[in-house]
Amino acid sequence: MTNPPPAAPALPAPVTITRTGGIAGVNQTIIIQPNGDWVFTGRGGKKEQGTLAPSVVIGLGGVVSQPAFLDEMRLKPNGACADAFHYAVTIGTESTSFEDCLVERPMVKQVLGLISDGTPF
Repeated sequence: MTNPPPAAPALPAPVTITRTGGIAGVNQTIIIQPNGDWVFTGRGGKKEQGTLAPSVVIGLGGVVSQPAFLDEMRLKPNGACADAFHYAVTIGTESTSFEDCLVERPMVKQVLGLISDGTPF
């Protein structure tokens, strides 16, 4: 009897998100591997690590694999923002950055919600 091939990872590539700014002046980075392992770096370089639940990894993969997700991240605000978070996002070889203000980004909010439920991010 042969073993079935391993399942493809739910995430298409590692995901790195850096969040800076805001009223409190945060500087946080999370790196999520395709298998759900994550490393979070917060204030003072303090690191934490863990693994996302499989259902969260599948949910993330479903959102970040859509071309509309990258399009949404690239939307530019049409005005100046004060005390907003600045995000830099890399998914595999795709990378972009944006300020979280004045533009609705429902897919980005969904990803951030999924990540915040299982990590300190």
